[in-house]
Amino acid sequence: MASMDSDRVYLIGARDNQWTLEGLDWATGESEFYYVIGGRRYNVLCPGTLLDEDGRIHYGSPWGRVRLNTKTES
Repeated sequence: MASMDSDRVYLIGARDNQWTLEGLDWATGESEFYYVIGGRRYNVLCPGTLLDEDGRIHYGSPWGRVRLNTKTES
């Protein structure tokens, strides 16, 4: 899912046997960041990664829907 106000696309990936949230530059395809989500419980189940109006990331997994809150609480 691409953010409307940037050239960044968000997707779920994997690194070192851990699932990750990846941020890629749309124009170059280069990684801008990644965040380790966790192990097999966070396996992505084919559907696209969605970004809602509150900036939360949503995707489906074999165990149900995953929602990642992208903002930290103070």
